[in-house]
Amino acid sequence: MPLRAVSLCGALLLLAAAPTALGRPDVTLGDIVRNLTAPADSVPCAELGRAVEALQQQLTAAQSSGGQCPAGWSRHRHSCYLMPAVTATWFGASALCPAMDRRARLASVHNDSHQFVEELVANSDATYVWVGGMRLRKGGQDWGWQDGTPFDFTNWAAGQSTAGNELCLELQGPRSRHDARLGQWHDVICDGGPYHFLCQIPLPPAVR
Repeated sequence: MPLRAVSLCGALLLLAAAPTALGRPDVTLGDIVRNLTAPADSVPCAELGRAVEALQQQLTAAQSSGGQCPAGWSRHRHSCYLMPAVTATWFGASALCPAMDRRARLASVHNDSHQFVEELVANSDATYVWVGGMRLRKGGQDWGWQDGTPFDFTNWAAGQSTAGNELCLELQGPRSRHDARLGQWHDVICDGGPYHFLCQIPLPPAVR
């Protein structure tokens, strides 16, 4: 099935197809609309139907499962990971991860997980892959992760993390022609793409 880009329109259709997401106290339609501040892309709403249908099965399987990884997610150490078969802007991806499972956020990358994440990227057909890194202030050099974990590991490609107006972080995928190694990091504008993205669910201590 051809990939479709998910914008504000697509995310609203996604929620209409999965009303259980709106029944959760920490994932509301208002949250998603506020997060999706990037301009809508050129894909008409009608053409997003197949992408929504493709995600419906994942959404059904990705409901909270007693502290375990939902069906279709890959476990590494204390987290579950999934790269959905759709593309989005960073803002759209930030909304789609918790819409699929209330525990999920865009992935963070650390010393004990970067090799696993890079393997997931290498096994995809992605040009770039959004993760949860974001510049903490425009023009600054400080970065943080969307899930609040420490920014204690970096893998920047040469010349990256220098433009202060490029606020979001993506990983180099196998289809990229950029002169960098697979999995290396790029700072880019948040409404770039649309690209693939990686979601992560942290598992509670009781199941670690």
